[in-house]
Amino acid sequence: MDKPTDLMSQVMAGTADYNFLPAALQSAIRLPIYNRACSVLAEPNKEARRAKLDSEAESVRALVETEALRIYKLRRKGLQ
Repeated sequence: MDKPTDLMSQVMAGTADYNFLPAALQSAIRLPIYNRACSVLAEPNKEARRAKLDSEAESVRALVETEALRIYKLRRKGLQ
């Protein structure tokens, strides 16, 4: 049986599916997803952000994109 950290690494690498993780591991993997979303938002322009997002493993790309949009909206709301 895989260790929890091995399963998380597999999901982030795209060799395992996030949806099949136990709830506790889905919760634990949210920090790496947040960090990757922040790195996408740190890119200087839309094309670079899209390229960075497209470089993510398919298994987590939608999660990173959703998190990046959530963070972006929070940041925009804070500026108003």
